[in-house]
Amino acid sequence: MNRDIKFRGKGIEEYDKDKWYYGSYFIYNAINYFCLDDGSRTKEINEKIKNNIKYKIIFEMQGDLNMENHIKLADVNPETVGQYTGVDDKNGKEIYEGDIVLLDCYNYEEPLFSGEFKVIYDVEKGMWLLVDLENKDRVFTFGEIRSYYKAEIEVIGNEVDNTELLGGE
Repeated sequence: MNRDIKFRGKGIEEYDKDKWYYGSYFIYNAINYFCLDDGSRTKEINEKIKNNIKYKIIFEMQGDLNMENHIKLADVNPETVGQYTGVDDKNGKEIYEGDIVLLDCYNYEEPLFSGEFKVIYDVEKGMWLLVDLENKDRVFTFGEIRSYYKAEIEVIGNEVDNTELLGGE
């Protein structure tokens, strides 16, 4: 496999709630409940398990001079987690799920259209989509944009930090 699979998520602690973490994403139950249950406590146990789910990004942090790098974990808000699309914008910035991008498309040198689009992953289709924020019926894949148009894509924000870009969504 020759592609980067990585995620980003925003911290949940007071000291890092405005910080994005980039790396591998995993979900786990922080507490292991082992008990013999006759079925009378199943609901209670399931509720405790549900309340102890943790969402983490694991990332590498540079060590001091001549020291190994460190592997760190950060608790993240699951509503902020987005996956890297594998595509970078015109400035070399990685494009993630939930990003808002400015898309300028040309036919040769003639401008065709320009607009702000939200990056989403469509589970049913199994692909990344660009959804026009003004006209939700106008949807493109990254492949379509690259195949049919000369296009420039630039990340201008994301749905977490820049809700004002989403307009009426």
